[in-house]
Amino acid sequence: MAAGALVGLPSELISELSEMPDHLVRVVRQVPSDRMTWTPEEWGGSPGETFSALELAALVQVGGDVLGVLSGVLAYVVVDRTTERQQARATKHATWRALLPQT
Repeated sequence: MAAGALVGLPSELISELSEMPDHLVRVVRQVPSDRMTWTPEEWGGSPGETFSALELAALVQVGGDVLGVLSGVLAYVVVDRTTERQQARATKHATWRALLPQT
């Protein structure tokens, strides 16, 4: 079963998301080093945020790290709950099995 199928997302989407960090590095490397911190004097009302190329790359990286941490926490919670349910089922089965007549 593909990784994407496990979470209900297309495996192509999962694959493309996993390639994003490398793609971002390739794009940022295309920006000349003397322009990495450049911002125009006037944005003309757009965009809402005024980040330089370097600041934007850092923001994307931090956002990705935050999403990674949140995903890990969510996975931990799901596994923990699943483990609790499995333990409850195992206890229930052991209790019922103990009550069955021995043959």
